[in-house]
Amino acid sequence: MSLYKNTASQKWIVFAFNVTDNEPLAGDAANITGNLRLDGGGADAIDDVNPTELEDGYYAFDLTQAETNADLILIAPASSTASIKVIGVPGAQYTTPITLAAINAECDTAITDAALATAANLATAQTSINAIPTTAMRGTDSAALASVATEARLAELDAANLPADIAAIPTTAMRGTDSAYTGTPPTAAAIADQVWDELQSAHVTVGSFGIIASEIAAIPTTAMRGTDSAALASVATEARLAELDAANIPADVDAVKVVTDKFVFTTANQVDSNMLSINSTATSAARLALSADVIIPATVDTVTNTHTPTTTEFQADDITEATADHYNGRIVIFTSGVLDGQATDITDYVAVGGIGQFTVTALTEAPSNNDTFIIV
Repeated sequence: MSLYKNTASQKWIVFAFNVTDNEPLAGDAANITGNLRLDGGGADAIDDVNPTELEDGYYAFDLTQAETNADLILIAPASSTASIKVIGVPGAQYTTPITLAAINAECDTAITDAALATAANLATAQTSINAIPTTAMRGTDSAALASVATEARLAELDAANLPADIAAIPTTAMRGTDSAYTGTPPTAAAIADQVWDELQSAHVTVGSFGIIASEIAAIPTTAMRGTDSAALASVATEARLAELDAANIPADVDAVKVVTDKFVFTTANQVDSNMLSINSTATSAARLALSADVIIPATVDTVTNTHTPTTTEFQADDITEATADHYNGRIVIFTSGVLDGQATDITDYVAVGGIGQFTVTALTEAPSNNDTFIIV
């Protein structure tokens, strides 16, 4: 449910049921009361002393504006009727601040900025602009902008002149202070000399790929042109390119081994035996693999049986064990959703509609559909 902060005329739904048979309880509104805790504060009785009954065990408390003025609100309902448990739906709620987007979400027609920009609002804005004292407007040198020309330009900032003034800006005049390149491009020969100097000083290495040398050797030097279209045909350039051949590339590339602190790879793509061990012990790795069977992953389901999870009961569609009480006494740890990291114990287990249904010691909140957990 959505709960808006510091907003009146909102409701909080609670659910009443008999703990002996888990059946919803109707007709108990006069016996149900509740407290609210705002941002972790003390318990305050809800002004709406008794909720209004809806149906099938659901009741609604009406909240005042003050009762929603918090970022996090927890409800603690109770019934004076024996064996009856009442829980909030949900039990705690983060509030949503009132924004234009939040209002639009509740409206049939969204409120837009254009709809707010009425003639009356523009007139009010114009009055505010005109009221700005020009003597208070200062530039970077702290000099007051109080000239007649400045005041006249401020006066032109109105709804009638702005569009025309913007449209009058000549696009041909919108240029940088120097849009022309004034430098001298390097020649092709200069580029080749620089590349050779870098190779000789080991800043650029050929590496161990023979294809580089063969591909470079196959390039006709007369076809290599720089920005000035001059052919690279000098004897010095051709000689330097010719030296990039397979003879200068290390011959022992295939013997290279890349060693890390965990794996060793050779040219045969061998896998080191340490990958199958933990602390050099294969038995430890085998025991770790067996422990995976002890931890059972599962997912909360609300579709099958049209089931609504509570703080004490939920079902999982990937648990299909048919034997009742099969998981009693084991621990559930949630791994996603609002209960992520929370643990509780299983007090009862039964298969309903072909999937497992769990009863647990009460959680702080009810899980949601597709929340994940493990059984250990």
